[in-house]
Amino acid sequence: MLPHMALDERSTIAWLHRRFGFGLAPGELDAAEQRGLDAEVDRLLDPDRHGVPRPADPWDDGVFALDTEENRRQMNIHAVDGWLERMRTTPRPLHERVAWTWHDHFATSLRGVPHPYPLVQQIRTIQRLAMGSFEELVRTLTVDPAMLFWLDGATSTGANPNENYGRELLELFTVGIGNHDEDDVKAAARALTGWVVDRQTGRAHFVARRHDDTPQVLLGVGGVHDVDSVIDAVCGAPATSTFVATMTIDRLLGPVASADTGLVRSVARTFTRSGLSIGAMVEAIVAAGLSRIGRYPMVEPPVPWFVRAERATGARLPSQVRLVGLRSTGQVPLDPPDVGGWPAGEVWHAAASVVGRVTLAGAVAAAAPASGVARQAAARGDHAALADAIGWPGGFSTATVSALRMLRRDTQRLTLALCAPDQVVV
Repeated sequence: MLPHMALDERSTIAWLHRRFGFGLAPGELDAAEQRGLDAEVDRLLDPDRHGVPRPADPWDDGVFALDTEENRRQMNIHAVDGWLERMRTTPRPLHERVAWTWHDHFATSLRGVPHPYPLVQQIRTIQRLAMGSFEELVRTLTVDPAMLFWLDGATSTGANPNENYGRELLELFTVGIGNHDEDDVKAAARALTGWVVDRQTGRAHFVARRHDDTPQVLLGVGGVHDVDSVIDAVCGAPATSTFVATMTIDRLLGPVASADTGLVRSVARTFTRSGLSIGAMVEAIVAAGLSRIGRYPMVEPPVPWFVRAERATGARLPSQVRLVGLRSTGQVPLDPPDVGGWPAGEVWHAAASVVGRVTLAGAVAAAAPASGVARQAAARGDHAALADAIGWPGGFSTATVSALRMLRRDTQRLTLALCAPDQVVV
């Protein structure tokens, strides 16, 4: 846990990249420290202004073209691994971390979509809209092909409206539990009917004869009858800004922060006044986190922890090893357990997840270049240099240092450094 005190600038920058990115690659902390904390914050929030290049698209669409049962497993691996690779290499880590947050929030799984390509396309959409308008994000995802498959919107008709998406739109995506009733669910479901997915092209389109255009009352707003009016109603509801702000704080700063009602009110107010600008909301969360370092400990979920470990050490595990390893921790991109996304908090300290994390840390340590800064520091037994190399300039806890002194091999030391309890609570 971070101390309840101000950190020096190097440690603060490292903390910033742990919480709002995926850590730093060798040499990047030095460069960030030279730029200074204020410049680094601005660079994360506004990469365009600083000339930071956009990350390359990591997926080869040709992999998805050969749709056979034999190739399906390879397509799934490529879909997951492509995103992990973009997280590991992106020069815009805050943007990608927020995109990861939206994937968790609008959880859609390979297990509920008939082909991985629509889900890859959905992730591309989330990446494109991650820091823009929340209203545009919700509207776009409402008629996204993967979402239409996942929550049965593609089979919803005026004669037989399916309530799955309407329910989750209200309960999980916008206003939250307690801020709507069953009539609202039914109204949203009817207004959203008529959308289908062309199995040949994978594109969504509207079929008027399958739609119920009868005006509905949704969250007290009358005349709701289509996608645009549904989104206007839910995004205009006062509860939405608070619910979404709470969720985003929870994912970026942790459950202690999301339980801070004063912080939630402040961020929600910023979100509302900005017209539901995600960028404005995230900027407020970053500022709040920096002003309260040490007050909001958070158990880092497996995926960002793993990407941070690869990035810091210079390791790059084979695709299959990545997938199997993350599955053992309980978190794999594009495969949330259900529509509610992944759990948060102490669940990632459960025995099964910890064992999986230790095994994965060992694989990362073994794959780290022997000439790399982290591996070299581990070989020397230089605990301060090792901590700095993996993004903890303040050094390890006394307990971790004592455990490191008992180990003889460099890979053992690096494994422990990556997954020690005080390194998982960020």
